[in-house]
Amino acid sequence: MDMRQALPEKQAKSVCDFFDDSANAERARAIEAQLKDFGMHWRSEKKTVEGLPLAGQ
Repeated sequence: MDMRQALPEKQAKSVCDFFDDSANAERARAIEAQLKDFGMHWRSEKKTVEGLPLAGQ
């Protein structure tokens, strides 16, 4: 997805500028790898828990 579809143009440019800095891009890749190793990745299947005290309220 093109970021300009989800964000106004100015904010999309700011995000692109941020990741154009190789240090920022590498830091983001390292954090993503840590999350994936820990099982907390955006592509992870969402687990649902039923019977919680406030379920459905």
